[in-house]
Amino acid sequence: MDLLSRKQMRVSRGEQGSVLVIALLFASILTIMGVSFLTVAGTDVSIVFNETNHSQAFYLAEAGIAEATRVLRDSDDWDTQLGAPQPFPCPGMVPVADGGCTFRVENDAADAGGPANDTNDLVVVRATGTFRNAAKEVDIGLTRLLLSAPPGAITSVGASTNVSFAGNSFDIDGNNWIPPSDDGTVPESMNNGSCGAIPAPKFGIAVPDAATQLGVKNDLTSQQQDNVLGANPNPPWAPVSTIPSIGVDTTITQAELSILTNYLIPMATLTYSPGTSISSGTLGTQADPKIVVVDATGYSGSDPALTLSATKGAGILIVKNGSLRMSGNSQWVGMVIVIGNNVEIDLRGGGDKSIYGSVLLAENLNVATNQAEGQGNVKVRFSCQGVNTANIAGGGKLKGATVWWREVF
Repeated sequence: MDLLSRKQMRVSRGEQGSVLVIALLFASILTIMGVSFLTVAGTDVSIVFNETNHSQAFYLAEAGIAEATRVLRDSDDWDTQLGAPQPFPCPGMVPVADGGCTFRVENDAADAGGPANDTNDLVVVRATGTFRNAAKEVDIGLTRLLLSAPPGAITSVGASTNVSFAGNSFDIDGNNWIPPSDDGTVPESMNNGSCGAIPAPKFGIAVPDAATQLGVKNDLTSQQQDNVLGANPNPPWAPVSTIPSIGVDTTITQAELSILTNYLIPMATLTYSPGTSISSGTLGTQADPKIVVVDATGYSGSDPALTLSATKGAGILIVKNGSLRMSGNSQWVGMVIVIGNNVEIDLRGGGDKSIYGSVLLAENLNVATNQAEGQGNVKVRFSCQGVNTANIAGGGKLKGATVWWREVF
C-alpha cells in the first residue's frame, strides 16, 4: 500500500470517530430530553392526583358538616351532643381504605355555660375529610336561633317596646296552650306539661331590660294587667305581685332575630307585596304549614304592610319593615315575626283574633309608636305545638342555621 492510500485511511478513520462522538452526544441529549419530559409528565400527573384528592377530602368535610347539621337539627337538647363521645363518624361514602369524614361538636368559646352546657343556642362544628394523602377541615358556627323555645307569648327584643290595648277583653298568656284543631272539632286547651323538655309557662310578655319591663306595665291599666298571664315577673314587682307576667329575658337578641329573618325569607312558601289585604283565606294549616313573607322595605303606602281579615293560617308569618294587622275571626298557629323600622302588630276590629305560638317583635328605631296594639277580643297564647308547627313549615330546617363558615386547611 502506497503512502497516499495510508493517509486516506487515517483520515477516514478520524471522520468515523467524529461521527461516533456526535452520535453519542445526540443520543445523550435525546435521553436527557426524554427523561425531562417523563419527569414533567409525572409531576403533572402527581399534581392532578393531589388536587383530586384534596377536592375529594373537601367534599367529605362538607358532607361531615351536612351530617352534623342534620344531627343537631334532630336534637332537642344540644348538650347531649356536646357531652357525647367524639368525634362522630360520618356515614360511609367512600371505601374505608380511601378515607372518610368525622365531625366534632363544641360549645362556642363565648358561651358562659362552659364546654358542655349550651346556653345561647350556638355551637361550633368542626368536620374533617380525608381522602388518600389529603385532608381538609371545614368549621361552621351553627345556631338553633330561637324557634325551639321563645321566652314569651309576645317577645320584644327591639330598641323600643310600646303596647296599647283598648278595653279589657284580651289576654296575653305565657302558659302553654294546645291550639284548636284545623277543622275546629277539638277546642283549645291549656297544658303546661305537654311541652316536653321545654319548660312552661313562659312570660306573657318578654322584654330585654327592666326599664322596658316597667314601661310596658305602665302602658296597661290596672284592670288590663290582670290579662297578662304566665311565669312570675323577673325581676319581681314591688310590691310583690305575679301579675302582670312581664319578664326580662335576654336569650334572644335583635341581631339573632335579624339572622333568623334573613334565613327564613328566601324559604318563603307564600310571598306578598306590601299593602296586601287578604280576606277569608287559609294560609297553611297545622297539617301543612307555610312560611308567609311580606317585605315592606321602601313601602310608602298608608295601609298596613299586610292585613289579614277573617283569615286562618299556620307556620311562620314574617312582616319586615312594616305593620301587620289582623281583624275579624282570624287565627294563626305558629310564629309571627314583625321586624325592622316602624313595625307594629295591630289586632283590632270585630271577631276573635287568636295567635297560638309566639309573637316576636324587633323595632330597630327608638320610636314612640306602639309595637303591639289590640282592640276587642284578642288572644295571644304561647304554644309549644305552635312553635313546632313553625319548625315543620321549614321542613325541620329551622332548628339550625349557619352563622359563619370557614375552611381551616
